[in-house]
Amino acid sequence: MLEVYTWLNNFLNFLNVINQQPYKEFSLVTVIKVQGSAYRHEGAKMLFRRDGKRFGTISAGCLEEDLSYYALEVIKNKKSKVLTYDLRAEHDALWGQGAGCNGAITVFIEYVYSHTDNVWLKMENALDQGQRLLCSRSIDSSFNRIEVINKDTGVCFGNTTQQSLSFRAAQEKKLNIYHQEIYGEVLIENFEPKNNLYIFGAGPDVNAVVDLAVQLDFSVTIIDPRSDLCHKNNFPRAHTLVIQHPETFLHDNRFPPR
Repeated sequence: MLEVYTWLNNFLNFLNVINQQPYKEFSLVTVIKVQGSAYRHEGAKMLFRRDGKRFGTISAGCLEEDLSYYALEVIKNKKSKVLTYDLRAEHDALWGQGAGCNGAITVFIEYVYSHTDNVWLKMENALDQGQRLLCSRSIDSSFNRIEVINKDTGVCFGNTTQQSLSFRAAQEKKLNIYHQEIYGEVLIENFEPKNNLYIFGAGPDVNAVVDLAVQLDFSVTIIDPRSDLCHKNNFPRAHTLVIQHPETFLHDNRFPPR
């Protein structure tokens, strides 16, 4: 049966799927290295649920079917795995042909188990509040380790008590792999919150703008003093609705950096 893909881009969207229903198992796939050309690059993600449903994509469809077998194996064994797909082979008649792919792609597949008040939920809450995160996960399957530093508050959480990432908190590179003395190879990622879009006015012409902005991964805030227009029934996809006159809102609030 052909699986239906749900397109996701921003990491916060993946976290939302993971945390929607507690006690579900997933495989989170992250592209950690690209040599040559590829459809997507380092940091691109895809999510597999235990029942086979897929969220996102890391190629133009040439890798996902094969990858699904390994993703479900990771869920079954609860152990991470690293795979490399080399799409440069001359005899390769399928992978990468006509799909803009002519390189080698290395992916990290990690087991994710969602439960109440876990690290994935804390990450979602922080990003949803507009905060920046620095996350470390062990690539070695011998360790099930994840550590997160909130770069805006300094709070550290995860399944370790060490604050070994504090010296890297200023590093802005999106993704990096380094060798750590205790845990071997470690994946370091910077996660940014969504960009904000503020719309003043809740007229009928705004619906199309909201839908498009959400598809482009904006966090949308609508400001309008008319409570009969500015409510969730009219704008179910907006992140925040503010019943206030624009001048009052501008006087009382400061826009965040993003």
